[in-house]
Amino acid sequence: MQLSDLLPWFNPGLAVASALYTWVATRDKDNSQHIRAVEEAMTKRLAEHAAQLAEHNLRLEHVQTVQAHMPTHRDVADLQAELAALRSQQAATGEDVKVIRNAVDSLRDYLMSQKD
Repeated sequence: MQLSDLLPWFNPGLAVASALYTWVATRDKDNSQHIRAVEEAMTKRLAEHAAQLAEHNLRLEHVQTVQAHMPTHRDVADLQAELAALRSQQAATGEDVKVIRNAVDSLRDYLMSQKD
């Protein structure tokens, strides 16, 4: 067997090998471009996510600061108890004032009805 006998098979084989190499190299290039695009998109999305996270942290800190100055449940319960005590004292004082007013009105009526 001589080299000239293999030559008709060598040219089509070389053409197929070239086509395969071109297909693999082009596919690899497309994959590299796709991977770069995905990396850029992910980097952008991660930056957006970091910004949102920072904003949420600021909001949370603000809420915690405001909440620290708010009264607790126990404070509100104590205020309600004090308010109830003040209401009962006010009602008792109102009754005392009514009694005194009635006494003053009776005394005035008595003095007005006296003839000198």
